[in-house]
Order: sequence, then C-alpha cells, then structure tokens
Amino acid sequence: MFEAAAAPLSGASAAVFAGLSAARRKRIFHPRGVTFEGTATFHPGTPLPFEGAERALVRMSRAAGFPQGVPDLFGLAVKLPEAGQDLLLVTSGEDAVTRHLLVPATGFFRRPYSTVLPYELRGELIVLGARPDPLLAPLPRQDMDDLGPLVAAGRLRFDLTWGRAGTGDVQTFGTLVVDRSHDGDVAFNPFNSHPSLKPAGGLNRLRRESYERSQKARPDATGAA
Repeated sequence: MFEAAAAPLSGASAAVFAGLSAARRKRIFHPRGVTFEGTATFHPGTPLPFEGAERALVRMSRAAGFPQGVPDLFGLAVKLPEAGQDLLLVTSGEDAVTRHLLVPATGFFRRPYSTVLPYELRGELIVLGARPDPLLAPLPRQDMDDLGPLVAAGRLRFDLTWGRAGTGDVQTFGTLVVDRSHDGDVAFNPFNSHPSLKPAGGLNRLRRESYERSQKARPDATGAA
C-alpha cells in the first residue's frame, strides 16, 4: 500500500528537485561546502562490512549558510571508494528519537551526526553516524573558514558510529582523520552503498529518485544534490 501511494510522490519530488538544480546550477542540499581527504580506520570485530583502513573523501557543509553562530544544519559526507560506500550525515542526536531527526547546531563540532534514515544490515535496521573529537567542541569558531587550519594541524577527527534504529544503542566502528584539502568537487549519493548495507524504508525510496534527478539536472553533473 505504501509503495503505491509513494510512487506519485516520488515522481513529483524528483521533478521539483531536478528543476531547482537546473535553475540554481548547483546543489540543492547543502550547497556551501569544502572537500578534504582523509583516512578511515575500522575496528575489527564489528558487524559492519568494513575492515582495515582506506583513504576517504570528505565534504563538510552547511545547509543554509547562515552567519557564524546562527543555528544551521551541518553536513558531513564521507566517500569510501574501496568499500563502495557513501555516507551522508547531518547534525542530529544519538538517543532513540533524536538520531532520526535533523537537529541544528551552531558549529561543526557541537553535535553528533547521523544518517537519520535507516540502513538494512543482515535483516536489521541500523543508523550510522559520527562524533566529532570532543576536544574540538570548545573551539569558539567552527565555520568552514576554520576547518583548513585544523586539517593542517591533524586535529580534524571523528569517531564513526552505528546503532540499531529506534534505540539509544551507539557503538563505534572506526575513526576518520581528515588530513589534507582536495581540489574539485565530488559527487556523494547515499545509494552508493556496500551490497550488504542498503538504505531502507519508504522515505529512502522517495529520496532516491530525487537525488538522481537533481544530480542529472546540474550542468556540471559532478556534485551531489
């Protein structure tokens, strides 16, 4: 029943975002951002399909681009090319309810990040996330212009987390250290995912076509919606 009702909504949503992307000639979601490179190191023994360490591409962004100190939604997108996985995270919470909500913050390091929507892992629904290094939280300035010096100093670090959807269970499965800048834009899409870790649920079905249509409508065709 849900899929029948969602089908026209999906088409309408995709058409809207395609039109907006073509008109703006850039991302609709989180248009202001900066891209870096880093290394993700995964802990052994977790149920997630990642192991060892691999280079990553990382984009940090703001949804609306309000002035420094004004609450905004902050984004953290991570591309793991070897694993075939893109993670699109946004400032959120970590308890059973708030990990599924978009929660504004006043800086990149004020709140944890979450995929918000669930993934299916071996028949179980989980939510992926990240926690900034707690040593970064007290920094008075936490905008995009402040990220470069932290990267150069080796201080831009995150714990990568996962937990079962609908619970307050949060476990760390790896670390991400951002270590250099990256020239050019990078496309991120939540539906670039490992075969055993797939976006799940009706809202993700609505989301998929909107992302694809929005990306195709952009003139450069290189960045995520």
